[in-house]
Formats: sequence, structure tokens, C-alpha cells
Amino acid sequence: MNKIMIIIFCFMMVACSNQKTFELPLDEYPQTFLQEVSKLPKEYQEKMKVPTEFPFEVEFLNFSKDEVKEQVILTAVDFEPVDAELSDKINIHLTTSYAEGLDKTKSNQTTVLDGGVQAYIKKDEDDVKIIEWTDNDNVTHTLAMKSKGEKITISQLVIMANSMKEISLIS
Repeated sequence: MNKIMIIIFCFMMVACSNQKTFELPLDEYPQTFLQEVSKLPKEYQEKMKVPTEFPFEVEFLNFSKDEVKEQVILTAVDFEPVDAELSDKINIHLTTSYAEGLDKTKSNQTTVLDGGVQAYIKKDEDDVKIIEWTDNDNVTHTLAMKSKGEKITISQLVIMANSMKEISLIS
């Protein structure tokens, strides 16, 4: 009986972890992106993180920042699928907020990221999925995926969120 339970457990683990992921390692981010990040004050460079794993092959699309009185309050990074069929249908957007005291509306729905970090599910509709969490540096990340007709899931956002790496590792 115990052997059967172990076999069933192993099959379940393989089935649950069978989500295919694609890597975009930090050293493959475009040089123009790294140059823009290097212009940020060091305190923001050290806190900035980007995903390195995605549910499909992506490429970096855009980087932007917002400042108030010469203080960076947020950075944003956009990605799009490499696959021509998906590139018109799916958009991934990561916003990182460095400002303290923002009104961070919490949601009743949550998911748990690696390390036990609680992410709030801000939107879970067929065409838009958004999660938000605050990391140990008191920086808030909002990760969104929008779709036009393609199936997207919260678990895809969790894959990306769990793969976040500090930019300062390569600067």
C-alpha cells in the first residue's frame, strides 16, 4: 500500500511541475536596458529585480521610470513573446514601486511565492491577471499579463515572480 502511495505521489509531483518555462538570463538582457538601469541612483539599482523565467519565450521590450523631485518612485519593464502569433496577443508588464507609504490595496485572494512571500491577486480575469507583493527590501512589485484570446493563468505569473533576480548582480 505504501509503495502505491509513493508512486502516486511521484506522478502527482511530476504532473504539477511539468509547466514548461523559458529562461531569459540576466546576462541576456539588452545592453541598452543595463545602461538605463546604471543611470538610476545606486540605492534603486540594488533593489531592482527582473524575472528570468517565463511561461513562453520572451524578449525585453521597454524600460521606463517615473520620478518625483528627482527621486525614482517606480520603474517599469515590458516583455513580449518571441512567437509572432503570441506577440500580438500577450503582453507582460512589471512595475516596481520604491515609494513608501503608497496605498497598497490588498485583495482577499492570495497566492504564496517562494520563501513564503504572500502575493495578492489583484485581478484574475480571462484576459488580465495581476499579482502584487512586497519583498524584504520594502519594494512592491506588480506583475501583470494581458491577453487577447490566449489562455493565461496566475500560475504563469507565479513562475515569473519566483524567478526574480537582482539587477545589481550584473552591474
